[in-house]
Formats: sequence, structure tokens, C-alpha cells
Amino acid sequence: LNSKNIVFGDFVSFNSEEFNKNQAYFIDQINELNYPVIVKPSQLGSSIGIKKVNDEKELKKALNYAFKYDDFIIVEKGLENFREFNCAIFKNTVSEIEEVEVKSDIFTFEDKYQTHESKHLLPALIDDQLKEKIIDMTIKTSQSLRNESIARIDFLYDKDENEIYVNEINTIPGALSYYLFESKGNYFDELLDMLITETMKRNYKKKLLLNHFSS
Repeated sequence: LNSKNIVFGDFVSFNSEEFNKNQAYFIDQINELNYPVIVKPSQLGSSIGIKKVNDEKELKKALNYAFKYDDFIIVEKGLENFREFNCAIFKNTVSEIEEVEVKSDIFTFEDKYQTHESKHLLPALIDDQLKEKIIDMTIKTSQSLRNESIARIDFLYDKDENEIYVNEINTIPGALSYYLFESKGNYFDELLDMLITETMKRNYKKKLLLNHFSS
């Protein structure tokens, strides 16, 4: 992705079989990231299974915890002084950018769905240069992964380095992240109509392709 000017933080990734065969190697790789690091299951959402780790002792516990939820793990370099932004995309429509402010180190499941202590600033209070960069990286990330539906891209902005990183892509995000599109004039019912229409078009095109080969 870096070839398309999509910037992401340093990370190490592996599945359970790889890790069990060569634990010392992967732990050394993680130690080189320098703590703190973020351990998370690759394919889950809503911050489930994620832990912030401050040393190697905590690392082993966090890995065991994450492997309960997913067979593939990502360990990322943690940021200490950062801001978090979200931007959604569907086809050629890029949503408004929001900033998420939380009191804890990680935007946890509890923050999202139980305590409601997080604060969402919509639109995010950022300068035009950063806004354009987030929009550009949203489009390029979606295209690079050949995303065909609604997705929300989450970003982390390192205030010490003045750098914006792609953190993750959420395909079919909760409630379709409809509120991010409202400023573009696309409300929830319209977003559903667009999604259904595009799905039908994609299915029609798929049926036109050959699905057999004589041999």
C-alpha cells in the first residue's frame, strides 16, 4: 500500500501456527517496535480482543487473549500522543470526517456501546491540508483493497510526528456509518437504496461472466 502513498504504522503479523513454531523470533520482532504496542485480532471489530501492552510480560498475556478470538494477530507500534479520525466511503462518495475523543488509551468496546463517554466531533476541526490527505487516503485505501461496498476508514494522527496513518478499514460498518454521509445529502434510507442497487448491479455483472470451461 505504501506505493500508493497510503501510510500505516510499523507492525508485526502472524498466525497461531507461525507463532507457536517460532515464538522467540516474533517476540524479538515485536520488541523492536518498542513499547507500548497494540495487540489485536486481525478480523474482528468493535475493539474486541484488543490490548495495549507496555512490556514483554504483558505481551504474552495479550497474545494469548487475542488468539482466543482470531487465528491471525497484528501487533502495532502504539502511539502516545495522537488524534483519531474516521472517514467513510461508498463508490465515489466520500463522507464528512469525524474526530473521536476518548478518555482511555484505546477506544474500547465499553466506550463504544456501554459508557457512551466518547465524544464525536463532526465535522472534525482540522485544516484543509490534513482534510485533503485523509480524503485522498480514504479513496486510495478503498481502491487498493478493491472494496465494493460501504466502508469506514479509521485514521490515527501522530501529533509528535505530524503524520497521519491508516489504522484499519471497516467494511459494512455499524449502521453503515450513515451519519457521516448526511452532510453529503445521503441519508440512511437513500444509503440503503444505493447499497441495494449497487449490489444488484454487481450480481448482474457477475452472472454475465463465464462460470465453466470445456476441457
